[in-house]
Amino acid sequence: MKEKRIREIHIYLTDNEYSALKQNVENSGLSSMSAYLRKMIFNGYIINVDFSNLSSVEKLLRNLSNNLNQITRRVNLSGNVYPEDLKEIRERLNELWSLLYEMVEKIWNNC
Repeated sequence: MKEKRIREIHIYLTDNEYSALKQNVENSGLSSMSAYLRKMIFNGYIINVDFSNLSSVEKLLRNLSNNLNQITRRVNLSGNVYPEDLKEIRERLNELWSLLYEMVEKIWNNC
């Protein structure tokens, strides 16, 4: 059974402090100011991470691994490595790195 919250705390804030608090609550992604304050009291920080690009990263990784498997089969059969295959792999890797860099940058900016 969930414990009922019965204790109340009152604090005084300036207008600027209250505005900053409201902005932080909105940016946190939490449902209420109470949830935000409890999280801050017991955890000390909140990181709201946007993983919307994760599906794009997964798709690129799947595509890259399929291409690598096809190239490996072709090299094993023919003994030749084709420059256009290497170019395609490089392009996919660059796309992947760009997406990952963008995700890390978003996380870094939210800290």
